[in-house]
Amino acid sequence: MKTGIFFAFLLTFLLLLHLVSADCNYYGGDWLINETVICNETLTLNGSILIDTSGHLTLENATILMNVTSNGGLRIEVNGTLMLVNTTIRSVTDKRYLFYANEGSNLTIYASTIKGVGVSSGEPKKRGLYIGTDNVKITSNEFLENFYALLIYSSNNTVAGNRFLSNTGIVISGDNNLFYNNLIQGQVNELYMSGANITVANNNISGNSDNGLRIKTEYSLIFNNTLSDNENGVLFEGNQTNITGNTIQSNKKGLEISGDRNIIYGNLLKNNDIGLIIQGSDNNISGNDIIDNSLDIYLFSAYDTSIKNTTYATLQRNYSVVFKTLNLIGYPVSNANIKLIDSFNRSVYSGLTNSNGETPQLMVTVFYENGTSYDYNPFFVNTSKEGYKTNESVINIKSSGYVEIFLNKSASETHVNQTNATLNIILLSPENKTYLKGDLTDGILLVNVRGDANLSRCVYFLEATSGNMSKTDNATFDAEVNVSSMEGVYKLSVVCKSLAGATNSTIVWFTVYPAYECFSDYDCESNEICENHECVRLECECGYAENHECVSYECCGDEVCSSEEYCNLNTHKCEIVPCKCGERKNHECILEPGHCCTDAQCEENETCVNGICVEQILSLEISGEIAVGKIVKIKVSDQDGNPVENVKIEVSYVDDPEKKYEYYTDINGVADVPVLYAGRVQIVARKANYVTGFTTEDVPEPFNWFFLVEAAALIFSIIMIVFILLKLLPVIRSPFRLEKTVSGTSVMLKIKNRTNKKIFDMKVVDYVPRGSFMRCNIKPEIEHVGSDIDMLKWTILELNPKEEIVIQYEASGSLKGFSVEVDGREYKIGKGL
Repeated sequence: MKTGIFFAFLLTFLLLLHLVSADCNYYGGDWLINETVICNETLTLNGSILIDTSGHLTLENATILMNVTSNGGLRIEVNGTLMLVNTTIRSVTDKRYLFYANEGSNLTIYASTIKGVGVSSGEPKKRGLYIGTDNVKITSNEFLENFYALLIYSSNNTVAGNRFLSNTGIVISGDNNLFYNNLIQGQVNELYMSGANITVANNNISGNSDNGLRIKTEYSLIFNNTLSDNENGVLFEGNQTNITGNTIQSNKKGLEISGDRNIIYGNLLKNNDIGLIIQGSDNNISGNDIIDNSLDIYLFSAYDTSIKNTTYATLQRNYSVVFKTLNLIGYPVSNANIKLIDSFNRSVYSGLTNSNGETPQLMVTVFYENGTSYDYNPFFVNTSKEGYKTNESVINIKSSGYVEIFLNKSASETHVNQTNATLNIILLSPENKTYLKGDLTDGILLVNVRGDANLSRCVYFLEATSGNMSKTDNATFDAEVNVSSMEGVYKLSVVCKSLAGATNSTIVWFTVYPAYECFSDYDCESNEICENHECVRLECECGYAENHECVSYECCGDEVCSSEEYCNLNTHKCEIVPCKCGERKNHECILEPGHCCTDAQCEENETCVNGICVEQILSLEISGEIAVGKIVKIKVSDQDGNPVENVKIEVSYVDDPEKKYEYYTDINGVADVPVLYAGRVQIVARKANYVTGFTTEDVPEPFNWFFLVEAAALIFSIIMIVFILLKLLPVIRSPFRLEKTVSGTSVMLKIKNRTNKKIFDMKVVDYVPRGSFMRCNIKPEIEHVGSDIDMLKWTILELNPKEEIVIQYEASGSLKGFSVEVDGREYKIGKGL
């Protein structure tokens, strides 16, 4: 956005200059600019371009040919303003010109080509394009075959998007400079940068004969650069700088760091002779891939170097050690011969001590790792001098410093090989690393030391505090030290004494930040990130946290899937909507209303016919005389009158439930059913996905004349009894008029109060074949009685004098008659049950 605003301003400014400026007015010799001049021509200059403090030269779409006859014979000197836009400046001979912008001048170079600048000289101004003024912008240019392409000795400058090809070198010195998106190839010398708060990003540096990048800075950012096939990759000297996301490969030294409290994170160091070299303290190395180098990591006098979540195979650590020889009363022994041999019986050093009894400072390799660890410790020290008894000692070297060796006169009867390291002690905790909040318990740091002999006493020293350590066993002491108020790098010393009287000490440099949970994401769990030195759970809107970043799901809702897909929330993937029948639409399988593919998609008692749910109803038609010994034909049809085959016809006799028979209709929907017994018979037609049809018929007894005579006599007797009762008793009259009407599946019950009194709590009872009841205007209670009969029961709370109530229901079969009960008395019509 800022770049766009800048170029919009630049074009507007150039347009205004066209309106108010003088034309290109070079006439030979030196070209003196003391006014506003715009030039878009091709000019060959036999003299220098001198821009006065009041001058403003714009070269746009121009070509300036410097006709230089001797190296440095012509120059471009800017004291005012120079703007180059899409312009080429080069020498037309094999000699070079000078180019410099002095302090207080203004310089902008955009989309231009600079070639043939600078000579070999001790003066920076003569070595290349020299910039001594601030706020210069050099963008999208090409620098070809210059001695030094750039020498910037100022601040707040931007160098971006340029191509530097076959130049000797580049120097940028100053604060707040930006160097990004540049290509550097084929330089003789390095890109050297120095200053504070500088940014070096997204550059590609390759094929240089020296370091690709040498930088001396602090509080800066070096990220996402690629450095390959240079003599060395990056030589860094500085503090508190982030070096992240760089790719450094196929150099001799990949990344060499000398400084403190730097963060080296997320870099790839590959195929270098040495991948990473560290000198300094409290450097944090995390999340890097340091692979396929001849030596991956070399720790050279590196204190408190924290290596986390970093892939590497080989690591070498060096310490700086001086051996000092003393006699038993503490005076130095000069010209003593010291031989140092490692655990692999290889000679590390052999030489004589100086007048102070000291060897030169020795760089001793003590540790090497390649998958499995093995150690050059212990070292064997042989110290001898004529007149003294030879001292042969075994020591472990775990830090830089002095090792004192004591020699005794050979005339002594007794002698103990003694050094300040004869009592070998190892500081198990703390280690030379950074301790954060999670490494401590309530701000307590555990100090733990172990000796190779029985110890009598150990004391620790930390800053201005000290304390006796507690004995864990004969060879181990520990102490709990409160470091909750500390922050930074500290030196811890431990001094121990053995029961035999030998004393030794050891030190460690460690870093502690008790209030910090983290310095980088890699100090936190995989699903957390480091914010303000706290590990914060990473919340992902549609995804999951892994390796400290959000990994997006394919979907969290149907809206990101195609119309024929849906989002499976178990797998978070778009999957085809299952749809055996219907249309995949709007992430669903959709059937138009009333359509179906299977019976299961229809309502109960419906079936799927030609893609439509249809209610199928069975109806029965009986033909033939219904009499004992006769055969009747029962025809079953559907709701459209079509015959239905394979319908089960169930014939049951109400008075005797065990008399139950089954028949099936043929292809014409007809079944021949014999009438076997007299009495009430129920006929039910059943088939899956059809509404059951049924009817009830009465089969009369065969005609019997004797029975007729007996019946006549009985009737006469009853008539006489009734006549007598009517004469002797008050007339007993039913308080109700009851009427039942059946038409097809519709049944109507009428109950009328014929009295002059209000009737309360009246019960109305009717019976239907089992499962035949469908609906009613007054909802009944339904109770199963017998094996094939349902009882329908209504309660009428009150019925006014002369009032008539109508109960109307639908059933696929019915029985004759019904009853009414009031105050324990039952009134009924029809035969009932």
